[in-house]
This record gives sequence, structure tokens and C-alpha cells, in this order.
Amino acid sequence: MIFSFPQVKVLKDEMQEKFGAHLHFHDRCGGQYFNLDDPTDEQVDYINAWFAKKDCTLFWSEDRKMFYVNTEVNAHNIAVCPLNQK
Repeated sequence: MIFSFPQVKVLKDEMQEKFGAHLHFHDRCGGQYFNLDDPTDEQVDYINAWFAKKDCTLFWSEDRKMFYVNTEVNAHNIAVCPLNQK
């Protein structure tokens, strides 16, 4: 699944408003991923809940500074995470 900047901007704005945290979004030919400078448990929980509401699964790095969204597709080649539908 490819995320548009307007979709990502919603979460970026919420993270800034709620936590004063800058959520970095990386979009390059190898794929898209996010990272936080110094994530707290509360920030990680918030991000997990935000994506869970959209039926998305996240994969976090061991230090929890970087994550990406599961981009598996179903039998119809439709991404499992329907971010733009909710």
C-alpha cells in the first residue's frame, strides 16, 4: 500500500499536537517507512492504536524508532491495510 502525504499528514499533525513529537515519513523507491527521534511508550501505543483503527499491522524496529505498515495483499491484490477507507 502506498500512502499519500495527506493521509500521513493527519497522523503527523496529531503526533505534534498531542506529544510535541515530529513523526518522520520516508517515501522512496525501496518503500515507505516512519520514524521517531525518541519514542515514548505512550507515543508507540498511540501510533499502534491509530493504525489498528484502520485494520493495519505495524512492524517496529527493535529500538522502536522506526516502523512500517504491513503491505501484504489479499488474493485480489488489494492491500490488507485500507488506510484511505476509514
